[in-house]
Formats: sequence, C-alpha cells, structure tokens
Amino acid sequence: TVPVTTGTIPAGTPIALELVSFGAGNEFVPGFNELGQTAPNYISTPACGGFPEPTDLALLPTPFPDQHLILDCTSLEAPPVDDSIGCNYCSPAVPNSTGASGTISANGSVLIADNDVTLTAQNLPLNESAYFLASPGNGTLAPAGSMGIFCLIAQNPDFVGRYFNDVFDTGSSGSGSMTIDIDNVPIAGGMTPVGPFTRGLQPGETWRFQCWYRDGTCGTCNNFTDAIEILFQ
Repeated sequence: TVPVTTGTIPAGTPIALELVSFGAGNEFVPGFNELGQTAPNYISTPACGGFPEPTDLALLPTPFPDQHLILDCTSLEAPPVDDSIGCNYCSPAVPNSTGASGTISANGSVLIADNDVTLTAQNLPLNESAYFLASPGNGTLAPAGSMGIFCLIAQNPDFVGRYFNDVFDTGSSGSGSMTIDIDNVPIAGGMTPVGPFTRGLQPGETWRFQCWYRDGTCGTCNNFTDAIEILFQ
C-alpha cells in the first residue's frame, strides 16, 4: 500500500509507481511466481546504459544497479457516492446574461426523518443576489419584469414560500447552495413576502424548489433556474 500525500486520485485513474535503487548494496530483486507475469512490468537502468527506456522485466536475467521499477497500478479508492435526489422540470430555463441557463439540483435524502436536503443553483450571473423558493404545486408563469419562468404555481396561489432569510451572493462562481430544514419550509403569500410562515413536510408529499436571481446586466432584470421536484418519504 502506497499512501498518496499530494492530493486525491480519482478511482480508476492509472498510476505510475516508481521504485528506485541507489548504488551497490541497495539493489532490489523483483520476484516472479511460477505462473509468470500477469502483465508486463518494466525497468529502466540509465546508469548502465543498456536499458535507457523502460524494458519488460521478463527480458532481464538479473537486476542491474540504479534500476527503476515502474509498476502499472490503478487506484482502488471508492468512487464518490451519488446522493442526488429529485427530478428536474421546466428545463432548460431561459438563458441569462452569461448565455447559460440557470440550473438547480438537490442532494441528500428523501426521508423526512433524515432532514438532509441541500439545494444548489449553478450557471448564474456572477456577484448577484439569489434565493430559493418552495411550493407543493407546479405550473408556469412569466412574472412581469422577469426574463424567466416561474414554475412553482401551487394549487393555492398563496401557498408559495421564499427563503428570504437565506439570500446568498452568487460570487465569483455564479452559484450557491443551502441546506434546508424540512421541519421549517417557508410558505408565504404568492410572490410577495408575507410572514415568515413555515411548516414541516410530511411523508408522501411532493415539493418543488426553484431559485430566483437578479441579472444586473439589464438593470432590474431577474430570472429563474429550472425547477426540481422531490417526493418525500
């Protein structure tokens, strides 16, 4: 086992591992079992001059001083767990001033008891204000003054929540994330803040989320990402 101390190597990445001997008395002798090589192993011995390029070890009768054994390895690190949840709709969103469409994603768990959902908005204009919205309903509306489409129209128009207390700046990455509290999801009066009012979500409910953001390149313009719906259990 060779620890890697200069960063993280993704699973499945080829690795060149070089073992070097320095001078007489420090040689190492690679061993072979009775089955022979299962794949070529290579050695280079620049000090001897006979093998300046990596040469298959099976062709060498004895080790040489200053030999370099290069092992062809593969990282066995477990790949990252994909904990994405929900299904996107209203995609793609109306492009913003960057030329890209804003996107929303969700990660965590659909289990109410876990209370583990993180929303992430990406492909937004840089250094602009943004916040997330929540609703149990869907539908589309083009609000006056907005370049985008609002996709969280509820069965009750007053039953749409806005995370006013969690406004974020898109910064230099044009993105932002927020871990929501499933026990305190905002509900408010349509597109106008009334409250704050919150309630906890229940198993069997499907809720939708979207991100609203400003796009200052056109003065007071604003836009929306696409939306995502999550069936909670």
